[in-house]
Amino acid sequence: MLSNYVNQNVTLNTRTGQNEYNEPTYSESTIKGRFIYKRELFRLENGEEVLSNAILYTMATVSEGDTVTADSKDWVVRTVYPHMKLNGIKGFTKVVL
Repeated sequence: MLSNYVNQNVTLNTRTGQNEYNEPTYSESTIKGRFIYKRELFRLENGEEVLSNAILYTMATVSEGDTVTADSKDWVVRTVYPHMKLNGIKGFTKVVL
């Protein structure tokens, strides 16, 4: 069902490691997703509450610390919520930016 709506091209920069200056290195790929400007309050693993400004729904694998380029702006992935289908298989991922 969601696959009908994830029709936007989004650039995903996946964190691959660090260079000699301890700066993160990334590999770039294009994924399909649904980017939405939406303010949403969420809680980090340490219990801190943070306000997000955008949400990305995608079928691709995204991790915290990755960056997403959507709507000509770079967004840092703050947290990821995988949603499971009724049969236990991962359906889509909600990415909080």
